[in-house]
Amino acid sequence: MEFCPYYSLSTATQSHTCYGSRLNAPLIASGWDTIFSVIRGNNSLPGDMRELLILRVAVLNEAAYEWIQHEPVGRSAGLTQDQLLAIRFTPAFATNSNLTEPLLAAMLFADYLTKTVRVPQDVFDELAKHLTDQQIVEATATAGAYNFGSRLLVALDVDGKMDAAIPVPSVSSGGFRGSSRRAGSQTFLRLSTSHGPPAAVPFDTVFAMRLMYTLDENGNRVYTLKKVIDSGKITKSAHAARLSPDDKFSRHRVTIKKRFGVLLTQLPSKPM
Repeated sequence: MEFCPYYSLSTATQSHTCYGSRLNAPLIASGWDTIFSVIRGNNSLPGDMRELLILRVAVLNEAAYEWIQHEPVGRSAGLTQDQLLAIRFTPAFATNSNLTEPLLAAMLFADYLTKTVRVPQDVFDELAKHLTDQQIVEATATAGAYNFGSRLLVALDVDGKMDAAIPVPSVSSGGFRGSSRRAGSQTFLRLSTSHGPPAAVPFDTVFAMRLMYTLDENGNRVYTLKKVIDSGKITKSAHAARLSPDDKFSRHRVTIKKRFGVLLTQLPSKPM
């Protein structure tokens, strides 16, 4: 999937999913490109607050496509895993959260702007404590624009995501990269992620593999084995597989569903 929100209209084609529909109305597409380029790249809001406003609107309007595109942007702007989970699962209008005061004020502001249109004075004043007058206008424009955008994306079923659930935030784009090393007669699978220290866990001989995980609503990891490399070829399979422990280049492959289950019990269930 192309990372559409950061494409320029000048380079967009019908193959860029979220531009395809708008290019059927060129003037709307041009205006869209102008206003959203300003909101994304030329306002003075802190990046984490800007992306919180966008992601919160996506949650409230059940716009999965919008969330999918902006979750990695939010991470790059400084939103943490815990903050993304709060944005994803905190009920509308809730005033208790592990967000910082400015981010909580911005989320509550987005809740009212999206769900009721009218923002209570105390909610407005709380956000205004942390922003300049210019930034208040920018925050309002950001939440308002992405309400417009999410409604268009959902109504036109862009990328077939109209009925898709908002994803649970995943760490490091949902992935681990693993390698194996020998320790006496035992092989250890070494897992690493940019969000924490490597973890070494004992396992049968594994030439190479990639582990993927998502976080459930309680923040626990749900692991799956997505790829293994067999003699230099990446094999995608619905079933976890491993090479024969006697010959790592053997074409003979056996499922490791049970063995993999044992491995997962040794992996940390909470984010590192």
